Amino acid sequence: SVVDYYGHGKAAYYGLKQWYAPQLLSVERDSLADQAGPIQLKLLHEGQDSLHANLRIEWWSTYRRRPIRSRELQLSLAPNSPSVVYELSKSETRRLRNTKRFLVLSLTNDTAMLAENWWSAHAPKHQRWRNPKISMMRTDTAWVMQSRFPAKSVILSLPPGATHNYFNLLPRQKQ
Repeated sequence: SVVDYYGHGKAAYYGLKQWYAPQLLSVERDSLADQAGPIQLKLLHEGQDSLHANLRIEWWSTYRRRPIRSRELQLSLAPNSPSVVYELSKSETRRLRNTKRFLVLSLTNDTAMLAENWWSAHAPKHQRWRNPKISMMRTDTAWVMQSRFPAKSVILSLPPGATHNYFNLLPRQKQ
């Protein structure tokens, strides 16, 4: 089951939600064994209208509070089209060899976040993460969470009726 007794989504639920969204950002490498091989960023757009959006590519370290580097691309895709939207250069690929480094891909339009993907060149057991130091604040209508460092796969135990209990969190990002 991808939901628990109370109807909260488990990790698999959020994975499926991402995979079945109209836009999917993915990262492909020719071979996992070829650490120097090209890395391609791909976008699958399954909408019925053309897509005009911005893709933000950020290189992060698990030990920093800001991206090491970022790049913004404006995209236009035809309906129902897969596309290679960017290929990392050799120097950009080398930046990801460190086990503390990862990519964050964000696809946005004028009003919303359409898709997001965190990607590392390393197996999860080799990726090194710092304690994110998450703080929670209560407002009049909700709880707000912030992290001092990148936090991957945050899981909350929430009461029945609450939503979105599994997510990633970047510094200065509120959830």
